[in-house]
Amino acid sequence: MFRYPIAYSMLSVACFLFISFVYLAKAPLFTLRTTTPQHLSHSQQIRHGVCKDLWIYDSSHTRLHHKIESKQSIMQLCPRGDSIEVLEQLFDVQCWMQEKLSYQQPVQQQMRFILAKEGFYNYRTQHFQATDVLLSMYRLPYTHLPSTLQGHTPFLRGKASHAFISIKDGIPQFTASQFTASLGDDVL
Repeated sequence: MFRYPIAYSMLSVACFLFISFVYLAKAPLFTLRTTTPQHLSHSQQIRHGVCKDLWIYDSSHTRLHHKIESKQSIMQLCPRGDSIEVLEQLFDVQCWMQEKLSYQQPVQQQMRFILAKEGFYNYRTQHFQATDVLLSMYRLPYTHLPSTLQGHTPFLRGKASHAFISIKDGIPQFTASQFTASLGDDVL
């Protein structure tokens, strides 16, 4: 039926992933561009209003909520040998990361908030990297992620040229390069 069976397999997987991502992302589809099977190099989807909720257990088996939001993203499905690599470039990124939860009175959480103009997420490696990053650390009086940080003051603010977040042994790892920070209300 098809002249190139591997291209048909990749196209089938790409269609399955596309349908899955549209359903799971709850983001409206703007456009999809797919090359013809004879020249299949990658598929691309432009999305708006992207939100990724990740639930991760820390070393004490506490369930922590992480959320990545962006105004727009470009998701690419790229063939790599016998598999497909899924990469997403995110624009105007906001990232909330719960770091600690305390159920002792008063109940509170410690969370990291990241703003970046651009970021990249690799679905296979679960690696996120961002450029021109503003970072804030908060202690908040509840255990769920807030919908806004208005009215809350961070206890640490910083800037970094790059930030990297990865998952190692199920635990988020955060690294920042060229990082400068200030404590309390000082504005950088």
